[in-house]
Amino acid sequence: MDWEQLPDAQALQQARLRHRLRRADRYTSLCIAAADALLEGVELLPATALITVSSFGPSETAFQTIEDILDVPAEEVSPTRFSHSVENAACSYLGVAFGFHGPVFALAGFEQSTVENANQLAQTILEQGLAPSALVINVVCASIVTAHAHEFYPQRFPHGVSERVRAWLYLTDDK
Repeated sequence: MDWEQLPDAQALQQARLRHRLRRADRYTSLCIAAADALLEGVELLPATALITVSSFGPSETAFQTIEDILDVPAEEVSPTRFSHSVENAACSYLGVAFGFHGPVFALAGFEQSTVENANQLAQTILEQGLAPSALVINVVCASIVTAHAHEFYPQRFPHGVSERVRAWLYLTDDK
């Protein structure tokens, strides 16, 4: 699945409400919405593997956290925002929202194309019998980093970076 048009704020809010995710940031919300769309009408076993993959992760949340750390006393830094500033938060939310408890991976790699690695990992998980299915979600959220990526790394991002969501579902032959 590769969304031509990303869900609007209302659609993301509906996804958060449907799964009772009160504090999910945009990165996590896009992961949840992608899983909702891809898994509509599909029943998967709880042992499904989850893989999120991004070059930048939840960078906007991470930058807000860093600003808080620099601007306010440590005891005033939001522990919720801090916990959402890492890529693992989205995997945790996905697992809770869909009842999955299989292997979980959050891949990040600014300088490498981690999407191919994530898809290879999903295939390996299935081939090795570690899970009956694997959900791979690639999210790139707009942020100050993505807006200027072409300036500080023109070889990798010659045309800039667009916000996007892609997802793949891998199933074993017997599924």
